[in-house]
Amino acid sequence: MWFRVLVPSNAPALAFVVLAVLRRACCLHEHTAQYLIVPNAKLALRYSTAATLLALFVFGWVKAVLIGSPKRGKSAVETLVVGGAAAAAAFFLAKLFPVDL
Repeated sequence: MWFRVLVPSNAPALAFVVLAVLRRACCLHEHTAQYLIVPNAKLALRYSTAATLLALFVFGWVKAVLIGSPKRGKSAVETLVVGGAAAAAAFFLAKLFPVDL
């Protein structure tokens, strides 16, 4: 079906590709700031977290609309909670294994 492209499982891959292209397009020389929009990592993490939570909520809402569920808010919150928990688990797991790049 046509709406399978919109399901949240494809969102991280699509976001990665879009942001990788934007980063390459905007930051072609060495002296450009490390982050695309904000000046430091702490602020970038806050913005990224907020954008991720908003996207998860919207994807849950869209999913409910596409399948015809009358409980759109519940679907949106469920997607937000499950996706947020997975993102938090990945973040803290990555902190257990620091890598110096």
